[in-house]
Amino acid sequence: MQPLIRFRILGWIALLGVLGSSYSIAETPATSPNLPKLLILVRKDPKTPNSDLPQLLAGLLKQSLKSSSLYTPVLYSPYDPTVKNALLNHLLTPKDLNTLDSPISQQRLAEAYDARYLLSIQPHILPESVEVDVSLFHRAPAESWTMPYSNRLHVDMPPARRGVTEEIRRKALLYGLVDSISGAVGSPTHLLASLPITLPQTVALNDANSTSAQKTAAAAPMPSSSPATQPTPPLPDYLAQARDALRDGNVADAIMLLRQAVDGNPFDPKPRALLIQTYLQRHLVALADAEAQDSLLLCPNDVELTQLEAQVLEAKGDTKGALQLFTQLVAHNPQDVAARIALGDVLLANGQYADAQNAYETAASINAKSALPALRLAALFVKEANSDPSLYAKGLSELETARQLLPPTDTTSYLNCYATLMPVLSQRIHDNADALQQIYESCVQGGLSVTEALRDLSDLQNRLVALNDFLAKLPPAAGAEKAQAAYGQSAALLLQGIGYFHDILADPARTPREAADTLALARANTLHALQEADALLKNSLNPPQTKPQNTDNTTSND
Repeated sequence: MQPLIRFRILGWIALLGVLGSSYSIAETPATSPNLPKLLILVRKDPKTPNSDLPQLLAGLLKQSLKSSSLYTPVLYSPYDPTVKNALLNHLLTPKDLNTLDSPISQQRLAEAYDARYLLSIQPHILPESVEVDVSLFHRAPAESWTMPYSNRLHVDMPPARRGVTEEIRRKALLYGLVDSISGAVGSPTHLLASLPITLPQTVALNDANSTSAQKTAAAAPMPSSSPATQPTPPLPDYLAQARDALRDGNVADAIMLLRQAVDGNPFDPKPRALLIQTYLQRHLVALADAEAQDSLLLCPNDVELTQLEAQVLEAKGDTKGALQLFTQLVAHNPQDVAARIALGDVLLANGQYADAQNAYETAASINAKSALPALRLAALFVKEANSDPSLYAKGLSELETARQLLPPTDTTSYLNCYATLMPVLSQRIHDNADALQQIYESCVQGGLSVTEALRDLSDLQNRLVALNDFLAKLPPAAGAEKAQAAYGQSAALLLQGIGYFHDILADPARTPREAADTLALARANTLHALQEADALLKNSLNPPQTKPQNTDNTTSND
């Protein structure tokens, strides 16, 4: 049974502010003769008579049903002119209004409104939840009432989270009540199809009084006792459209489409996740933070959304908060590989290499067939290898393990890992070029003795040799062969400069200044090759869009 139209959190919070001052006196909207009236009656909880939750709930339900374009929803209010006229005409008595717990009185009230349906609701407000009695009544053509649905629903208050006030939690509870009631009652189309009523055949949802609608009504056969109903058109695939817009670079359109996707199904984490990612990529951290908090109110245990909120916290500089978030997630889902990997990622970003390695290795032990832990371990070992060059070999071993585990159809996982590794290696070569320059300057200025300079050069040379060897053995990602060769060339040019300077320092007959021109040239060539490698890598990861060629010479077959 499909739920009714739902509201996005930001939308219904704004709506609450409007409803708080306007729906206490029920207005009777202009009623289409083709749409049956539905009277919404929300009674107060006797134990908490001063709570405004019943009124807020009534207003939101009215908006939800009105959006369906299949009902004319009306709210009950004792101050409504309809009620006053019914009392004057003796269709209602004061006793009816005082005993609205009675189904008979409720039905007489619905008849006074000329309502075909009656949705009777009474919430029972508990400390951290709400139980709500929901009954749906239907008035048949013979003026007899039936009750196709009656039940007590339970909705819990969302859990307390970082930065979420009690007011937001309460409004999220209200939102959950609307969704729960809508889902329990069912879609308007389902109700109209299942209940034994006769509807006019002149319904045209876009314009009931149009000429085409009248022609359709004139040609329509007489309805049977169970007539076919107007089908509800399927919602557009806003998520797919948003992905196409992002692919074309239309970020503003993508954000609008993703908001529509969230409105259509607030509990689907996929459009929410892509919306947060889009905000982060555009450096709209405040919007991403607000969306992440709203999302986790409705999807509190979704790993991807939790990971995105942690990324938001990292973008705000709150690494401690991100780490706490993932630690709680792993405690809640100890066998979840994605949660373990996400925890390892934030630990690695926080510089806690040993803890990150433990998280990745635990993920690998949980699912030995997953390639993701091996890819993460490879990246971790490469990041640590600058201080311990032996870890390059471990990185290569993990990459080989991952490549064996990856299915042939997965062409992106290794590419993503490769795209993460290469900037690290590029920065490392650049840092080594700076380190060589610093050794030279300190040696010339007398800050380092020849012995100390030779020791530092040997250490720098060993680390660069290990990096160059890693580049030679690293399987390049598809399309990145030229980029990897350029990285190898930059490392080789820097090694030549280190070797030349080492030979000069080792010769007592020569002075360090004699290496100035050669080292300057080696540095310039190294950085030039490095810049070229970075450009080649960028092009291989993001190939330029090619416009379709003009096909003026093509012929068509008639």
